[in-house]
Amino acid sequence: MEVIRPRFSISGWLTSIALVIILVFLLQLAIRTLHSGQSSFFGIFILSIILGASTFFLLIYPTMRYELRTDALWLICGPFHWKIPYSEIKEIIKTDLRYHPTSTGWKLPGYTIGKVYYADRGNVRMCATGMCKNIILIKTDEGLFGLTPRDETRFILSLKARLR
Repeated sequence: MEVIRPRFSISGWLTSIALVIILVFLLQLAIRTLHSGQSSFFGIFILSIILGASTFFLLIYPTMRYELRTDALWLICGPFHWKIPYSEIKEIIKTDLRYHPTSTGWKLPGYTIGKVYYADRGNVRMCATGMCKNIILIKTDEGLFGLTPRDETRFILSLKARLR
């Protein structure tokens, strides 16, 4: 098995850390106002959920990787993973994607996870440290997968060697 890490993205780390810091501050402020009788428990509950989600993203960010196993390419990021059997890979494309404002998926500066709609390609299952620039697309009958390997040349050569 060969493990390829995604390219480094300082904005991914900074965004996650900034979200956690801002939400900790807001949570503390909400707790203080709750004790003074000016806030509701519901507001603190919502902030706690958002803080938990931000912390979750911060914790899963360093787990993102691409594993070239004997039978398939695995895209892994925390509890999210996709298996792409080598026999199903039709094409490998390096491209820039056009963002669509109504797209879904988890998109934060520095990383994109899940199914995202792009204006020029439709739905792409992303496991990447970028959203639009220098994306490696893996085309299968099931759809498109987007990656951002740190060493693109090594990744593509290793993947093509396994496709034979």
